[in-house]
Amino acid sequence: MTIGEAIRSRRIKLGLTQQQLADEIFVTRQTISKWELGKSVPDPISLELLDKVLNLTEVFNKNIKKGANKNMRIITNFIYVVLFGVLFLPFRVLWVQTKQNWKKPLFRFLIIPLVGILYLFYLHSLKDAVFYLFVAFSVSIYFITARYFQEEEV
Repeated sequence: MTIGEAIRSRRIKLGLTQQQLADEIFVTRQTISKWELGKSVPDPISLELLDKVLNLTEVFNKNIKKGANKNMRIITNFIYVVLFGVLFLPFRVLWVQTKQNWKKPLFRFLIIPLVGILYLFYLHSLKDAVFYLFVAFSVSIYFITARYFQEEEV
């Protein structure tokens, strides 16, 4: 529901004419008509007065929640795509590098733990629940990788 539709429906529900509403908000009848037809939108002061007269807060809150849910889905999907790129690509690069250099002690005992520590410092800046989730995920990936390479050596 648009702002204009909300104004019209609440005005009619309260039994007010456009002129009566205009007089209470200190605008012209034509302004009310433009708002209801969607040709213009009320300024913030007029919106506040409309809310006092028509009690539009309920209608606006419902519309805001619907819009927020749609926006939240878009943001969530974007985050999933970014996280996939941020998580998948570095792990894939580390996987390939680890596979190529696993037998080198310097790589296995210095570089991988150093990268892990830097990664944990970054993760520590996140919320606690997300931090623990990523730590568990990272440790499991490391052990899976180590086991995989250990099986290849045998």
